[in-house]
Amino acid sequence: MKKYIDTREQESVLAEWREARAKIWMFHVTHNRMAINLCRKDEQEAIYIVAVGCERLSGPFHWDQANITIETNSPNQWGEVRRRLVDTQAGFELLCSDVVIFRGPASVPNDPFDNFLGEQ
Repeated sequence: MKKYIDTREQESVLAEWREARAKIWMFHVTHNRMAINLCRKDEQEAIYIVAVGCERLSGPFHWDQANITIETNSPNQWGEVRRRLVDTQAGFELLCSDVVIFRGPASVPNDPFDNFLGEQ
């Protein structure tokens, strides 16, 4: 079972997982969401960063020694806020509308987004 990480704790959780292996884990085109997995060798637990409303992706699909941060842009003229997942060293950037983080087992699912977030 995956455990939701409160928004106020996201930066500290990402700091805990610095230097882990990062990998684009899943993408669901219909729901326009992407999951990035942070894992460490021989650990049973992993972190899943889920980006919602993905707009633009630049960079590798996997890399070692991750240092992902979340940046929040100022609201645009319509009041919309955008978030950026960035790992400068890896040359990775993902622009999206929101980010949620889960802690869960480091196992490969049979059907990646089938019941991924517990929805029925």
